[in-house]
Amino acid sequence: LRLGSTFHGLHAIATQIAPIVSSGIEKMETDTFVLQCLQTLTGVKFVITATPGTTEINELLHAIYEIYADYVLKNPFYEIEMP
Repeated sequence: LRLGSTFHGLHAIATQIAPIVSSGIEKMETDTFVLQCLQTLTGVKFVITATPGTTEINELLHAIYEIYADYVLKNPFYEIEMP
């Protein structure tokens, strides 16, 4: 939770101070972990942590987004501003 909230703050700051139009930080790599973010067109962020050297993280994030989108769009009780 702390890592996610810290990353959200860094992501927001990066979009504002970037010298070019940017969508923010997409990937952060350290010696002990990799943190990757997928921000959808609607502003929903999916963040995943993995060990260094893990491949196909982006594909996994897109697969998670697909499952999430299918679930949300098929839910008759979903309202636009619901998380």
